[in-house]
Amino acid sequence: MAMEALRHRGVRMVATGWTAFILENVVVTQNRDLIIDALGDERRYMTAYGTLSTLCLGGTCYGFLRHARNAGPVIFGALGPGRATSAFV
Repeated sequence: MAMEALRHRGVRMVATGWTAFILENVVVTQNRDLIIDALGDERRYMTAYGTLSTLCLGGTCYGFLRHARNAGPVIFGALGPGRATSAFV
């Protein structure tokens, strides 16, 4: 099922955006001091961090709204997301 879902352009775009967001957060957070030293101050670091995060999640939103919403593979089917997630509550 995962391979079938990955054939859909919207799924790929959303997954790529989320992956980039997670990787960006790990890399930027782990190298915080080095990046601050390179940029000069913490304000520039926060601006760069916010810009990268916005770009990553913007790509995710674009992929979802343009290619995945109401068009991607159905995961929950007739069960519906409310009933499916109620098992975890």
